[in-house]
Amino acid sequence: LGLASLSPPPLDADTSGRDSLEQLRAIAKTTADLALLVASYHFDKDGDRALALLGEIQPPTATSLTAQGSVFQSLKRLDEAQAAFQKAVALDGRFARAYDGLGAVMRARGRNAQALSYFEKSAELDPARAGPHTQLGLIHESEGRYEKALDEFKKAEALGPRTSVPRLHAGSLYDLLGRRREAEAELRALMEKIKNNPDEKLQVGPVYALILLRAGKAKDADAVLAGLAGPAWPASMSAFLAGKLGEEAFLRSAEAGDPQEKPRRLCQAYYFAGARLSLSGRPQDAARARGYFQKAVAAGKENVLEFQRARFELSRPK
Repeated sequence: LGLASLSPPPLDADTSGRDSLEQLRAIAKTTADLALLVASYHFDKDGDRALALLGEIQPPTATSLTAQGSVFQSLKRLDEAQAAFQKAVALDGRFARAYDGLGAVMRARGRNAQALSYFEKSAELDPARAGPHTQLGLIHESEGRYEKALDEFKKAEALGPRTSVPRLHAGSLYDLLGRRREAEAELRALMEKIKNNPDEKLQVGPVYALILLRAGKAKDADAVLAGLAGPAWPASMSAFLAGKLGEEAFLRSAEAGDPQEKPRRLCQAYYFAGARLSLSGRPQDAARARGYFQKAVAAGKENVLEFQRARFELSRPK
């Protein structure tokens, strides 16, 4: 669902108090803004408290049940998440976000065909939201249907997505499909859009710089990388691509930090290590690069951009 990337205003009262519970009840009854409901009590910090509060909303609504499902999903309790989303659909078959939740659960279970049907239903019920189209694009991308993925990412872009995901993935796909000018234009525009968001720039900038390096535009790439700053990771990706951080130190940096994010960091690190090597054009580096791409695929998950790029590289003839 991508709820962690949303930041609506919090409730006024402490989430453990009765005032906050009354506000939760009011929100659940009067609005379908699930993002506000979920973010209001910071479920990522205290999932049990969130579930307790939601359980007190009686009678339950499609919104409160979908919020419960989202909390269960964040806690990796997929059976309970699926059950909550299904109850929400049974209560209100037109509540689009419940179908998003079912789609996310199916994706987590590796059932992409079912996930597609749920996200398509969500997009049909609420055509003004970018989220379902982003998810459809990610699924098509993961299964190699790149043109369909591009179509969905473009639809998401047109609807004003809350994150850079659809445009970043569209730019990456243009690059992988050999449409370099479109890739550069897409990511250049995205970098301009997020110029005041350092965190998003750290995610987009290295991919954009790599595309520029592959196009022989080293100065442009250096300019992009010079404008990136932030925590040790993912800033080390920029330092590595700029030649300011050695390969071994770069790979070590991926080992540090939040253990839960380690697979993602390793996937990114192995991909960029391989991509940097592949720029040399030397046969011996090409073999090492392929080894890194294999490690990236082994370490990552389908929803990580670098996983998709590494897998694409491995599909090329040796």
